[in-house]
Amino acid sequence: MTIVAIGSGFFSPSITPLFGAIYKKNDDVGREVGFTIYYIAKNIGALLAPIICGYIGIEYGHHYAFLISATGMFSGVFVFFLGKHRLKAHDSCKLSHSKKKGILFLIYLATGC
Repeated sequence: MTIVAIGSGFFSPSITPLFGAIYKKNDDVGREVGFTIYYIAKNIGALLAPIICGYIGIEYGHHYAFLISATGMFSGVFVFFLGKHRLKAHDSCKLSHSKKKGILFLIYLATGC
């Protein structure tokens, strides 16, 4: 549960600025449409995930419910890494490559990933 809480803490505050950085500053319509789709998808996922995993957990066992939720989380990470190249131009962090690797290593070490 701790890893889920830490992961949610990293996800929630960081995904919105990353998502907003995809759009140009004067593309208000595109940004509005993108954020609307993002929030609709996020809320549908928040509605359906407990229903589906709860049903699977009751009918087939909690191991399968956790397997389905882990598959969903890994698919989200996979899709993020597939589209990560689109965010390179929007990198606002001006650290050197070696410092970035060190900071990422500390984050992974602290979260147990």
